Amino acid sequence: MFHEVLRGPFPPRVLPVLAAVLFQRKERKETGFYHWRWEKHPYYNLTVKVLRARNIKGTDLLSKADCYVELKLPTASPVISRTHVVDNSDNPEWNETFQYRIHSAIKNILELTLYDKDVLISDELTSVVFDVGGMKLGQPLLRTFTLNSEVHPCLSLQGTVNKEEKAKEKQQGSCEVKLSVPGAYQKQLCIPWRPDNEKDYGTSFVFHVDKEMCPELQVELEQTISVLQGQSLDMSLKTEESTWDLDIRLGFDLCKGEREFLDRRKKIVSEALRKTLHLKESPPKHEVPVIAVLGSGGGMRALTSFYGSLAGLQQLGLLDAAMYLCGISGSTWCLSTLYQDPDWSQKDLQGAIRRAQSTVSSSKAGAFSPERLKYYFQELNAMEISGRKVSFTDLWGLIVEYFLQQKEDPSKLSDQQAAVKWAQNPYPIYAAVNVRPNISSGDFAEWCEFTPYEVGFRKYGAFVRTEDFDSEFFMGRLIRKRPEPRICFLQGIILR
Repeated sequence: MFHEVLRGPFPPRVLPVLAAVLFQRKERKETGFYHWRWEKHPYYNLTVKVLRARNIKGTDLLSKADCYVELKLPTASPVISRTHVVDNSDNPEWNETFQYRIHSAIKNILELTLYDKDVLISDELTSVVFDVGGMKLGQPLLRTFTLNSEVHPCLSLQGTVNKEEKAKEKQQGSCEVKLSVPGAYQKQLCIPWRPDNEKDYGTSFVFHVDKEMCPELQVELEQTISVLQGQSLDMSLKTEESTWDLDIRLGFDLCKGEREFLDRRKKIVSEALRKTLHLKESPPKHEVPVIAVLGSGGGMRALTSFYGSLAGLQQLGLLDAAMYLCGISGSTWCLSTLYQDPDWSQKDLQGAIRRAQSTVSSSKAGAFSPERLKYYFQELNAMEISGRKVSFTDLWGLIVEYFLQQKEDPSKLSDQQAAVKWAQNPYPIYAAVNVRPNISSGDFAEWCEFTPYEVGFRKYGAFVRTEDFDSEFFMGRLIRKRPEPRICFLQGIILR
């Protein structure tokens, strides 16, 4: 179908398409393409022996270092192991052995941290990391460090603290029973306990923890009291293995909503190509190219240029030929504003451009007026009360909201599902880079995708529903549901 076009001359016009991919895919069978691919990976026993250190200079000028080593392997154990302290030595020797059970399908990074013990706060001398995946099975590895320059089943641990029924003596005061399971989603629980409590029922508690990490229930009293003869504390425990489906989608294929969109969009793209390229017939589905228009970053400059590129595509009749619209940084401001209208691509973009021009050229001083500052405080305070960790990025999102809308914008990313439900517009993908402090983006950078249906990392094949974004998950389960954040906060995340 496209051969007759390729043989003919191209029109002498420069198309403002930043990225386009034209390919012909073979017909795939419906069965098997999106089916799960199950893999089995074994567990291994890892033995780590901390031998010695040499030429260690402590932080105390009057004495030598009092050294010990901490070991962290979070993929195998939530507990931080440590050696004993070797007092007053530049060349400490420990010869201590630690055992771990590691899974071969995940990346296991062992972190070793050397400390100089102090009375108040121990001083960290140095820290090194080691990738366990480089070791060969059954072969011991001796490593000297130079110091100077998939989803396990979830185990629910449920218990009940019961009072002693025969306790008749009254105990002055009260105490708390502290319960914790290292590595569990729930942190330490404090349960009040009074021997003279007349209630005949116990207090229940639940911990969610990975059963492969050998969970251990830790119980302690807040204060030590004298217990009279005949008084005791009864505790009954029960473990249940969770069997419900994950709330996180694991896989590298497309989600159901996006697949349905592509199936509908191909018909629109096929007809648009027939009109634009003057073909005799519309290309069949398996010959329809996947065309993506990508907008670069750059704040208001990127917003302005992306509006112009989309307007140019519309004038050429090629906007309906685009399957995806992708943006980063300032280009996402353009996309998020356009997709508030479910039928924006079917209308003349000059109206949207005039509104954007008015917003961009207006004064930004109002963003810092007393009324807006009060509004910022109220919004951030409400977020903190709800349990969210508030950061400067959230404040920046509220400022961006004024720059783009000059009023409160209640819309959310999931609301844009109405704009792609019938494939009437290209599918939007908002991209951001996840980085780490004190590490350059060249050494570590992970792309995160935000779409109307899902948010996730293609690198790991892990996605959550857009409606569940900002909620709390543990081992693939939705533990604490929070309201989906307004789109202005996503605009602050994507451009900061």
